[in-house]
Amino acid sequence: MTRKFTLFSVSIITFAKQLPKKADVLFGFTAHWVCLLLTTETQVMKNITFADQMPGSDGQQPRPVDTSAHRYPYCVVWTPIPLITWLVPLIGHMGICLANGVVRDFAGPYYVSQDEMAFGWPTKYWQLDPRLVTIGQSWDDSVKQASDEYMHRMHHLCCDNCHSHVSMALNLMRYNGKSNYNMVSTFFLFTIHSKYISFWSFLKTWIPFIVLISVIIGLVIYFK
Repeated sequence: MTRKFTLFSVSIITFAKQLPKKADVLFGFTAHWVCLLLTTETQVMKNITFADQMPGSDGQQPRPVDTSAHRYPYCVVWTPIPLITWLVPLIGHMGICLANGVVRDFAGPYYVSQDEMAFGWPTKYWQLDPRLVTIGQSWDDSVKQASDEYMHRMHHLCCDNCHSHVSMALNLMRYNGKSNYNMVSTFFLFTIHSKYISFWSFLKTWIPFIVLISVIIGLVIYFK
């Protein structure tokens, strides 16, 4: 695979030499990012595994993550939001799944969807350990109560949103002994611990941003 990446890079460089100077710079920049994405594939795919089998809070073995059926037991899931994720790839739409893997997400004003997501199926997930559900309610009861509450709330993009819905569920179950989760802490925890569903999911998240940046840099160079 490394040999293929090397040959691909050499072909890109050879083709770029035949372009005008300004186009050469833009093409070289874009080619650099494409090669970087390709060489990152191996590392990304290492992180794409079925979730570790671990006993649930009821002592039973939970089901494994099944990406083809969109089932993510005990998971926080994430998908890109058009335009917003294109500009800032780490920002997207978040949901939380029941023990059977069915996703619930605060999709809009007074609406929490079930077994679907507002902007498409997940591209990243973070599986939590149900053994860390402490003195609060059970996992499913917490997710259902948080969902019932957000069915009566207005959606505010910057202060009471899908991340807040997930945070409430974690607070209700006292996950890891804490009850102070909020949209900011949940965002950072997910960013650190999440995994991409597949390499395509990785591309779906980052390619629009890279193309946009390449176009901007190309315009700056061209009109400079």
